[in-house]
Amino acid sequence: MHILIVGGGKIGTYLAESLQKEGNKISLVEKDEERSKKLARDLEALIINGDGTNVEVLRDAGAVNADVLVAVTDDDDTNLVACQFAKNEFSIKRTIARVNDESKESLFENIGVDDVIPMANAAATSFKNSIRTGPLKTIFSYGDEDINLNEVIVKEDSEVLNKTLEEINFPENSIVVSIIREDNIIFPSGKTTLKKGDKVQILMYSKDIDKIEKIF
Repeated sequence: MHILIVGGGKIGTYLAESLQKEGNKISLVEKDEERSKKLARDLEALIINGDGTNVEVLRDAGAVNADVLVAVTDDDDTNLVACQFAKNEFSIKRTIARVNDESKESLFENIGVDDVIPMANAAATSFKNSIRTGPLKTIFSYGDEDINLNEVIVKEDSEVLNKTLEEINFPENSIVVSIIREDNIIFPSGKTTLKKGDKVQILMYSKDIDKIEKIF
């Protein structure tokens, strides 16, 4: 997936680093020149120094081929305009925006931004979960973000339904730490059988996300 990020602050940098480790193609637009230079040194991604409200800057950042645009600057007008261009100029399928002033949240929704995340809830994992289309959701990231605690719900058509954990071919070093079944928390063994609706919490490396999603 090609993800275009507007804003190279803490959230934008985290997203670029962690989503790249998951195998996504990343491009990032950052207005501040010095910060752009640092990002270019630190990240293996296309970094464009420019204004996210400029359609040509977005074009240079690969908006034509992007699947998702995430606008996470600290300026609501920039985030709003970037999402408008994403939809109207480039037909990007999914737009996600950080909203710093919650009174403007409805404005973002009215122009068709797919997911509006208020600053009060703007943990970086909220943006990651919004970007992902698969069943896996990140609860927490550890250390340098290589290791995540993720949760996935067992569906009626899941291949793991009614299988024991030892029958499932999990990636090496992935650990099922708990299962939430209705109101109960289960600390499982290899003999534990997965049931419909189980919330399975897995400690795993970011690189194994696709493998886990295929299993479920």
